[in-house]
Amino acid sequence: MTSPASDSDYWTVSRTPFCGLMFILPFLIVYEIGVFEIGLSDTGRNAADVWIRFALRDSGVPGDWALPALVLVVLLGWHLAQRKPFRCDAQILSGMFAESLLFAAALLAGGRAWQSVIAADVSDPIAQRAVSFLGAGIYEELLFRLLMIPLLYGLLRLCWTPRLLAMALSALMSSGLFALAHYADAPTLMALLNLQDAAETVWTMPEHWYSFQFRLAAGVMFSLLFWMRGFGITVGCHLLYDLLVGVVLRGVPGSE
Repeated sequence: MTSPASDSDYWTVSRTPFCGLMFILPFLIVYEIGVFEIGLSDTGRNAADVWIRFALRDSGVPGDWALPALVLVVLLGWHLAQRKPFRCDAQILSGMFAESLLFAAALLAGGRAWQSVIAADVSDPIAQRAVSFLGAGIYEELLFRLLMIPLLYGLLRLCWTPRLLAMALSALMSSGLFALAHYADAPTLMALLNLQDAAETVWTMPEHWYSFQFRLAAGVMFSLLFWMRGFGITVGCHLLYDLLVGVVLRGVPGSE
């Protein structure tokens, strides 16, 4: 009999970086091809996407495919470091999609209860909005969860922070930056002055308070999913939620 913690168990396999990569790969391909076909400019991309691309270009890494290549390298490297078997089948991927949709629906219901209404921009064509939301789900999770949480957690642990407290603080800090990023200019997303301006915008404009609080709460939820269910389901929850908000329901509680 297979034990709950075995390497062949769904709950274990679906958390692996390789399975996460296989799950998000179709969305990643559709997004990158869609950006090329639509001719989406930097202003049409999400902030995390634009900032990471700017950082790669400034570092001398050429080409529009450097960022998706980074996703593959990070996830494959992470999986190799864990020394897990390369296993992921259609049944597991179907389960991950169902989980992602369930969590996305829960987040949507929470947004309605929160009464935080962030109207999606419906002036853009549906295809453009859908492509943009795919990128937000992938690259915001890449930046604020996959890259930022382990970095913050590692720094906190180096400062002798207890493990559970380090996990909680890294989740809260990354979620705060995630929420602020929605009020910052994309090309200078991580500049200290820019984030300060974003914080001042939220603080001085009460109409942003509910949306910021909801985005912060959503970031915490994504962080919990990242810790407990892995990167793939976190991305799936985020992008499916955004698609529900911005395409299916055309403007309901949520975060872009």
